[in-house]
Amino acid sequence: MFEVVGVWWKTRARGWLVINALGLVVALLVLIWPGLGTAKAETNWTLDSTASVLTYQSVKKNTIVETNKIRNISGSLTSAGDAKVTFDLNSVDTGVDLRNVRMRFLFFETFKFPSAELTAKVDPAAFADLATKRRVKAVLPFRLSLHGVDKDLQANIVVTMISDTMVSVASEAPVAVHVEDFGLLPNVDKLQQAANVTNIVPTASVSFDFVFVADGSKPAVVQPVAASTADV
Repeated sequence: MFEVVGVWWKTRARGWLVINALGLVVALLVLIWPGLGTAKAETNWTLDSTASVLTYQSVKKNTIVETNKIRNISGSLTSAGDAKVTFDLNSVDTGVDLRNVRMRFLFFETFKFPSAELTAKVDPAAFADLATKRRVKAVLPFRLSLHGVDKDLQANIVVTMISDTMVSVASEAPVAVHVEDFGLLPNVDKLQQAANVTNIVPTASVSFDFVFVADGSKPAVVQPVAASTADV
């Protein structure tokens, strides 16, 4: 009788050990699996220069509006939310060759400052539901480095999920950039003298549509959509 009970108790104990061991394994999987999922979700993004656009508008003679572009743009957005976009100021395009030269050498002084840079810290949690909503509005603080000066600004942006591997970050409205903040006011005078024009407004309205492609995917041909009517 006691032997039977002893065998039964040992068998039951082994069963509990097996169950507890399985429970421990399951618990470990539950803890580890989200980490694996997160690793898969961590994606770095690269700016698609062919699909991205940056324009700025300037005003001369108080009423004449001119729209210019920066042609060469590069950038990246890491899975941690670190964004950087670099603008090649030698690629400024005003639509007039002579004016391009003046902008490069007299205004931007690209022989000393060949590029400008935008940096920002994006909170990934703020766009956690982007895959579901496909379109999210936000306010993005950023730092603009131009002509040797760093300035903190912010922009109202619209982030659009074009596809699972392509995201657009566009200005909802033009961003006002004051040339005086970057030590460029004397260069406005140089432009006025060289072009024989007066009253160039020392503020530019900047609009952008940056398209980022997930690393490892093939960029698609995208027709950029202007962020506002001011881009036209």
